[in-house]
Amino acid sequence: MEPITLNKENEQLINIDDMSEESTLTSFNVGRHSTCSGTMRILKVSKTHNALICPECFFRILLPEDVKTYRNLRAHLLAL
Repeated sequence: MEPITLNKENEQLINIDDMSEESTLTSFNVGRHSTCSGTMRILKVSKTHNALICPECFFRILLPEDVKTYRNLRAHLLAL
């Protein structure tokens, strides 16, 4: 699968070759952050939202709880 662009600065979620668009985002090892190579994770941060975070550089994107697959993630980020 192609990398997912995370922001307008063109940071990307990489190393997701083994995943499909319909693969579920897990809490651990969603992929790697292109900027620092940190292992990106999903954390629950409220009743309605999760966060995609990089523990290496503290990059963080807030996501609605209904973003559950890589396809949902890509669509959500494109809509921002």
